Amino acid sequence: MEQSTASVVRRAFEHPEGLAAAEWVYAPPQEPQDPAALRQELAALDAALRRLAE
Repeated sequence: MEQSTASVVRRAFEHPEGLAAAEWVYAPPQEPQDPAALRQELAALDAALRRLAE
């Protein structure tokens, strides 16, 4: 199912997990983090974005 960028962004701001993902993308953590913690955060972000795309 192909979606326009605008519809994905709109849905992100309507969905709490999507909004958190958008906030992370636009304001990522500034301090260095543990690589394992980063992988876990990226996996959670990926899962949230995949749910939005469904």
